[in-house]
Formats: sequence, C-alpha cells, structure tokens
Amino acid sequence: MEELQDIIRDTDDRGAAIARLLKLIEMDSEIIQRHRQAGENGSYVQQYEELRERNLATLAELIRESGYVEGELRIAEKAA
Repeated sequence: MEELQDIIRDTDDRGAAIARLLKLIEMDSEIIQRHRQAGENGSYVQQYEELRERNLATLAELIRESGYVEGELRIAEKAA
C-alpha cells in the first residue's frame, strides 16, 4: 500500500497509473465479454472479474485521493 501512496503524491505517476488501470480494466472487460459470448462462465471468467474489480478499486482510490472526484466507480456492461 505504501507504493500506492507514493503514486498518489506524484502527479505524473498518478496520471500514468490511472491511464494504465483504465487500459487494464478495458482489456479485462473485453476478455470477460468474449468468454461470455462463447458461453463460458467458469473460473477463468471469475478470475478476470476479480482482477477487474481489484483494478477498479485501485483506480477509484487514485482518483478519490486526487481530490477531484468523490464517489464509487462501477463497471456497467455496454449494450451490444
């Protein structure tokens, strides 16, 4: 957690971390969607859902600590 606090204090690092987390969340979501479309919903999909939730929680903390946004971030499945 100390590493996250260092990132929160450094604006450039925070911006890069936020961008990276957004990309990771997008990739996780795409993988989950592909597997669901293929009719799969097993432990592999669950692992990606858990990973996405951890990344989302970290992103929310980074954004919240920046002082610009308050609230909770959630994943909303986009319509086909």
